[in-house]
Amino acid sequence: IQVQQDRLQKIFRSSSTNTRALGDLADLMSNKAPNHIFYTNDALYAVSPDTNAVIRMGLDGKSEVVHPTTAGIGFITGGSAQNADKTIIFNTDSNGIAMFDAQDNSLTAQSIELPSEKPELTSLAVFGNRLYVYDKTSKNILSFNKTLRGYSGGTAWITDETAKKLDIKSIAIDGNIYALSGNGVITKLFRGSPADFVQAKVDPSLSPATRIIS
Repeated sequence: IQVQQDRLQKIFRSSSTNTRALGDLADLMSNKAPNHIFYTNDALYAVSPDTNAVIRMGLDGKSEVVHPTTAGIGFITGGSAQNADKTIIFNTDSNGIAMFDAQDNSLTAQSIELPSEKPELTSLAVFGNRLYVYDKTSKNILSFNKTLRGYSGGTAWITDETAKKLDIKSIAIDGNIYALSGNGVITKLFRGSPADFVQAKVDPSLSPATRIIS
């Protein structure tokens, strides 16, 4: 039964018999672990926490710096890969947005207007031509439309008062938005309000949970 459920839900359960080391990022990252790893354009991408350089690791395990130290956008703190157009939307410590194009390795700042006086962007997700960002200051998920130079809108997406009280650490989207709280609980949100959702048990448990990926 579990095998059939995993197949329908596209769940892959890893074990020591079917895993192997793909490659090593240590030499290109001053022996520090990356904050996030992204998959797009048939490769893994990470960002150096020291230099802000974007690093690519191919499926053959070979790593290289594909975009060097970048000034003017702030340090990259997170992001969301969009496989359809082979891009990664990064958020930065200056509450800015930058787009990395994995086809030509370009990294460009994107214009974005935030409604909060002192915004704090902690997580983002991309779905179609819309960008969803969790702003810790307003305790809301903001919805933006894609423009030629960036994103516009910043409409507050959460409408339910209970959902506004969630201690959201990370969001992911597949049409619905899934919000991971600091206590490890996942809340499914539909049109700005909580929806019915049964959280599957993860064994062994992941603690502490810091990020959700759809």
